[in-house]
Amino acid sequence: MSILSDVIPNALADAYHQGRLQALDLDLYRSFQARYSFPFDDFQVQAIRAILEGDSVIVSAPTGAGKTLIAEFSIYRALRAKQRIAYTTPLKALSNQKYADFCRQFGVAEAGILTGDVKVNSTAPLLVMTTEILRNMFYTGGLSGLGFVVLDECHYMGDSARGTVWEEIIVNAPKDVRLVALSATVSNVEEIADWISLVHRPIVAITHPDRPVPLQYLVCDQSAQVYPIDALRHGALRGTGEPSDGRDRRRWRARWVADPTQVIEELAEREWLPAIYFIFSRAGCERAMDSLLADGTSLLTTQQSREVEQAIQEAVQETPGMNDSLLNQTILQALRRGAGLHHAGILPTIKRLTETLFERGLTKVVFATETMSLGIHMPARSVVLQSLTKRTDQGFRTLTHNELTQMAGRAGRRGIDPQGQCVIALDHRDSVESVLTVVEGPSEPIESQFRLSYGSVALLLSSGSSPEIIRRQVESSFGQYQNLKRICRVEDEARKLEASLAEARAYDAPCGDFSRIGRYRALRQEVAEHRRREGRERGRRRDPLDAEPGRLVLLRRRGGGTLGVVLASHPRKGRSVVDVLLPHGTPVRAKISHIKKIFWATPAIPLPHGLRQPGRDHLRDMARQSDYSRAVVEQMEKYSLNELLERERRDGPEGQIEAVECHRCPWNAQPRCDQAWKAVEQIETRLGQRREALRVIKNAYWEEFCRVQTVLERFGAARDAKLTSKGVLVASLRHDNELLVAEVVHRGILADTTSAEAACLCSCLSEESRSGDSSAVKRFLKTRAKLKRKLQQIESVAQTVFEAQREHHLSLPVSVNPGFLPAVYRWASGDDDWTSIVEESFGGHEGDLIRAFRRVIDVLRQLSDSSEVPQALASLLGETARRLDRGIVFESALII
Repeated sequence: MSILSDVIPNALADAYHQGRLQALDLDLYRSFQARYSFPFDDFQVQAIRAILEGDSVIVSAPTGAGKTLIAEFSIYRALRAKQRIAYTTPLKALSNQKYADFCRQFGVAEAGILTGDVKVNSTAPLLVMTTEILRNMFYTGGLSGLGFVVLDECHYMGDSARGTVWEEIIVNAPKDVRLVALSATVSNVEEIADWISLVHRPIVAITHPDRPVPLQYLVCDQSAQVYPIDALRHGALRGTGEPSDGRDRRRWRARWVADPTQVIEELAEREWLPAIYFIFSRAGCERAMDSLLADGTSLLTTQQSREVEQAIQEAVQETPGMNDSLLNQTILQALRRGAGLHHAGILPTIKRLTETLFERGLTKVVFATETMSLGIHMPARSVVLQSLTKRTDQGFRTLTHNELTQMAGRAGRRGIDPQGQCVIALDHRDSVESVLTVVEGPSEPIESQFRLSYGSVALLLSSGSSPEIIRRQVESSFGQYQNLKRICRVEDEARKLEASLAEARAYDAPCGDFSRIGRYRALRQEVAEHRRREGRERGRRRDPLDAEPGRLVLLRRRGGGTLGVVLASHPRKGRSVVDVLLPHGTPVRAKISHIKKIFWATPAIPLPHGLRQPGRDHLRDMARQSDYSRAVVEQMEKYSLNELLERERRDGPEGQIEAVECHRCPWNAQPRCDQAWKAVEQIETRLGQRREALRVIKNAYWEEFCRVQTVLERFGAARDAKLTSKGVLVASLRHDNELLVAEVVHRGILADTTSAEAACLCSCLSEESRSGDSSAVKRFLKTRAKLKRKLQQIESVAQTVFEAQREHHLSLPVSVNPGFLPAVYRWASGDDDWTSIVEESFGGHEGDLIRAFRRVIDVLRQLSDSSEVPQALASLLGETARRLDRGIVFESALII
């Protein structure tokens, strides 16, 4: 056989002839291709060629296009070269699934997994891990022998909660490590590639817009009738319940959507099963499953039903507790009918069983939330979306095109289906325009969500690098790179405004001094303010309460006006008064309406301490003791009323304005000059705004770093840009708010606790947002004064951190979630009645409780491994983690 056999694609053959590839590279490709029964697509070959030529590669392609094959080749290449490879994913569930896949493909001895709470074969050449683990490794020394990093689902870089970690990995990865980034379809993959090439090493961008299986979009009305998407465009589809008076005919007004049972019947008739039925709420998914069960229809043949029953029995035998709860019993009953349920609240073993049956073709429809659209390999013939509108923390919003294609990408099984079907079941919130925009619109770009956390700032400080080097690292983010475009745009706007300003200032004033009208306008503004203070503008009188002590005033008296010196002002509801010292040394209290004039152009007279803020009784005392006022009276006698009035006229704004030639312009050009200078002022204002925006954009990330560092220093985690013991603990943690956790430890809140109490308190720091029944928490804390007191201490610490963050304009999450306390206490105390714990001590979905347990275990292990935690406490926390990690919680570790 020749070196260039038929199995070698032309792209690789050309690279071989050009000397870019060696014969060994072609042998490697040939042996890898032999593992598969189908020819590779062109984009896959392009990516493999880039890897063989020693390049990094970023691939953007639709869901189901075969991006994973590129990652598998990079693994194959690394293992053959005796190099290590890190495979990162944004979710633990996806990491666990990939680990299981790679164990089957490459052997158990070759693969390991690190997800914080799971650590298996950590010295393996192929390590699957979550992004946070790899990020911390790069900050603290990296992985020996590392040759490749696979960034699976790297479009997660645009995720508001997790995107920062992706950017930190790319910036901090060793320059000799090659990146293999796999992304869903986005519009700015070239921009991302340019940034990576700048901050890491050159990377080849490959875009593959075509799906391997064509996708057809359809819509479904409320009667479950399915129509092509063109029916919307041509107005042939009318929603049931549409207003009869002709108003707003292009929007559905019904109160419900098509019954899922009827939609599934329609799909079955068209032979479009199996299907994934996306519903954007857990309750909606469960209602759909109940509806299908109530209908009594089975989607399975007799033989398939027997296979499902056998699989269920094997799963129950392996995990007896999965059949205890009412919800799980209902799910298992639905699986026997060919329907499944899949959302984040489901027990992980139930989700795994559902996924297995779906892959075997024994589940015909799965009701799922959108979390199922990420990563998990469950291709279907069709996908149904119940509405294109979903609820968020900020209210309802329409899906983006990228979100739609992520879910619709599950439709169409490669090599099985000639076409995938995506059916959109419309509801009253979906307008025609929004449906067509989402379906037919372009892919959205990834926007950087880079945010600095306490942990990342502490890790940067721990490096010992100079502020200049740290600043370069901080400003190497994709966010700063995207800011460069904004900077260029704002700089261009500023240059244009500067040119316009020069042109405006070149106005040819008849007097030859155009700037004179500027001074005149400024004095006019002062006059307007002066008149406002004097109460003459628009006939209104302003209370002279802003006249400070020592200010000379003209006071109206029965015998006429007299000078006086303000001693104090007393604002009162309804009627304010002013204390005034008269020329003969008598203090009086007068209504502010008796103040005829305030002499602003004359400096205030300094008052002795005894004359400051006198009370009513003090006024009588002063009348008897003139020593307090003699010095002030002597100063007052130096002024005559006429002199004061003349100075006010001459030195005040009104006097100054008359001295400006513009006031009586001999050329009568004041209106024209005034308008021209007004244009100058407007341009100056806009230019100032652009310059300030430029300053903010250029320094945004560095200033954020400095604010985070300031808060760390405020809490004693850093000093003079160096970490203290508390700061070292902050740097070692993976959490949403590492400072809060470190503060809880260093303030001794976890001291003198039992194992169960320590687990409870750490559960309050969990990042799991969904908790259980608040009444169960209240009942639990009623009889546990010690835990209640310590919980209040943690809440006080969280409030202190929150206030510091608000003061320094930081929006890092900081919260205390006590909803898991009763359940964690019982489990940590050795209670194994899982069903009772879920139902009586939690009251929510058990999947949420499982995730909370895994995160508590993760936090406990992080603290127990830290050298900055007292040894006795570290030992207690480590033992607590082991005590929690048992039974159904342990069994779920490699599933969630």
